[in-house]
Amino acid sequence: MNSTLPENLVILEIANNHMGDVQHGINLIKEYSKVCKKYPHFNYAFKLQYRQLDTFIHEDFKERFDLGYIKRFQETRLNKKDFDLLVNCIKDNNNFAMVTAFDNESYNLIKKQPIDIIKIASCSFGDWPLLDSAAQLDLPIIASTAGANLETIDNLEKNSLDFYASVKSLYLQDRQRKILNTKTDATIEILYEGEWKELETQ
Repeated sequence: MNSTLPENLVILEIANNHMGDVQHGINLIKEYSKVCKKYPHFNYAFKLQYRQLDTFIHEDFKERFDLGYIKRFQETRLNKKDFDLLVNCIKDNNNFAMVTAFDNESYNLIKKQPIDIIKIASCSFGDWPLLDSAAQLDLPIIASTAGANLETIDNLEKNSLDFYASVKSLYLQDRQRKILNTKTDATIEILYEGEWKELETQ
């Protein structure tokens, strides 16, 4: 697992702001890349969101445009070729390509693209099959805990050891802080270098 993240990393979230129009997405990347070049002491990652909507949305809900998220996802749908174009544009402008995948099918697409960084959404923090798919890739991972409760974080070591080990560098970089949910909990311990080594030999 390559857990090394670029230093001084700034993440630019595209999400669905391409509006389902690949050319609009390309224009976003190109224009913001111009701004990024003015600040060369930072590294920049443009982040996409992947959902394979044919299987991600339940069959009974695919036409439920009265539901905000389904309407948004369906109306901004892009295909594999479109995402290939966006990723290539990110790379052509000397940025890092980053993806949040919300389903296992999306990792099959990531494997075929020159993606640099994986993001785990906080809503997926307890999705063990998804975490294992992420851990199998030789890519650095940023995991958001914002929407994860403390029990889910604690269960990470028990249920997904590969992924737990893969985020080693994230914990070591910030080992003076406690893992936070909504408030400081003095009962949570930070793992230090020796403890990680012991874990990895198990």
